[in-house]
Amino acid sequence: ANALNCPQVLFTCCKELGAQVIALSTDQVYDGDKKCNKKKRVDNDYQQEEKSSSSSLYLETDEAKPVNIYGQTKINMEQYLQTHLPTTSVSLRSSIIMGPHVPYGNCKSTFLHFIRSRMESNAKTTYWMDECRNVISVYDMIQVIMWFVQNGITSENAGIYNVGGKDSVSRYDMALDVIKYFGGEQQEFVEGLYKSKEEEKKAGNDDANALRSPLDISMDSSKVEGTCGFTMKGMGGILMDTFPKN
Repeated sequence: ANALNCPQVLFTCCKELGAQVIALSTDQVYDGDKKCNKKKRVDNDYQQEEKSSSSSLYLETDEAKPVNIYGQTKINMEQYLQTHLPTTSVSLRSSIIMGPHVPYGNCKSTFLHFIRSRMESNAKTTYWMDECRNVISVYDMIQVIMWFVQNGITSENAGIYNVGGKDSVSRYDMALDVIKYFGGEQQEFVEGLYKSKEEEKKAGNDDANALRSPLDISMDSSKVEGTCGFTMKGMGGILMDTFPKN
């Protein structure tokens, strides 16, 4: 895993050639224990909770404490780039990337496509209610990458960036959003479950600990928005990108 996610030989070649590096990291570098800025659902729409603060979202300056091997290998990558290519690399801490199917070949469906397939078959499905992330549209991710390609990486803009969508949502939230987007009334087939309670039951299980995933890793992406000059889409825009109604 480390050889794949932290290819030191490749990075060394980039340094020797004077090439710049745009590396995809992950929001799973965070441990999910920070009390994040939550949004509550009101009639299937989001409404900011009172007394919440954007400062409670994960920032790039927060300590990275991954809870799984994947997150740790991405931290290793970031640290290597920060040490060896500090002014010619950026590490983009991406959330889950959502978008339409590719127009060719066999492809893996995104989580939103999975939800739609379950909805169309009226299959009752359980979704986590407390595993929250700022899922992002593939088009927003491309726009961020292209900004650095076109403008270049300098000592002023090199470094680490959170890259996530505008809304922090759980998998349960996403299921309700997909159903609403398609005008469905299958809410009775959507069941919410708290992952934290299920993990408590498995506490001490070595396999469960090895595969542990952080719960709420909602993050603030204002740094990359300010650098690139645009605002990330929320769930409404992500759904339109994923399921365009032509």
